Amino acid sequence: MRNKKKYAKERRSHRVNRDNFIVLLTELHEKKKLDSTSLWADLYPTVSKDTRYLAMLGQPGSTPLDLFKFYLEDLKSTMHDDKKMIKDVLRSASFEVEPDTSYEKFHSIISNHEKTKGIDKGNIKLHFLNLLEKAEAREKEAQRAEERKIKRKETAFKHMLKDANPPITTKDEWSQIVVRFETDPAFVAFSDEHSKSRLFKDFVASLEPESNSEDYEKHKKKRHKKDKKHKYRSKRSPSYNMTGSSDDDRKKKHKKADIDKGNIKAALPESSGES
Repeated sequence: MRNKKKYAKERRSHRVNRDNFIVLLTELHEKKKLDSTSLWADLYPTVSKDTRYLAMLGQPGSTPLDLFKFYLEDLKSTMHDDKKMIKDVLRSASFEVEPDTSYEKFHSIISNHEKTKGIDKGNIKLHFLNLLEKAEAREKEAQRAEERKIKRKETAFKHMLKDANPPITTKDEWSQIVVRFETDPAFVAFSDEHSKSRLFKDFVASLEPESNSEDYEKHKKKRHKKDKKHKYRSKRSPSYNMTGSSDDDRKKKHKKADIDKGNIKAALPESSGES
């Protein structure tokens, strides 16, 4: 009977120690020293000096670390309700989180409102990070959409230059022919004057010599003459290669070199029988 009483007394003492430690955690939460994002390693230097922590050491059951984890889970369990209140406050303040919004600005709006004064600081931080991530994603998508839009405009502008009638030549200057395109939808849709000039220069640089110019005709005739000569040599000698020399030509060159060096024997044709 005495042992049962002693055991019951110890259990009550252990429960009181656990309750007191939870009170300690609540005090730290109210002082903004503990929230749903806190780490035990960061909190330990503070709680380890408190008698309510020391009283729990060595007793069976949940440890101080276990109670700390349970406490954080309870704080996080209110995240859904906290999120709804935070949205209401932001809506009433006509405030929207942007990629450059600071946490300090966001926190001041939430923490100073009567409706959200008791919200866990960690939940406020987590919701801010969630809204910030969404804002950054929206900005990136908007940038990609703008890049695609500009790409389509550039493509339409290039087609406009390509389909110009009369055709654009390498002698044309943008300032002189721009008036020809001012009513074209591709021109009107592209408001960046610098880009228009750049695309025109790129287009002109890609053109071959003008088909009606004297330089182009000379270039064309010269290339035709060279192709014709190549074709004639190929017909005469099957062994004609890309160097422009046939096997007979190479033999003649070697023979002449041997005669010049005085090597007459090497220059003579090989005999099938004895002399």
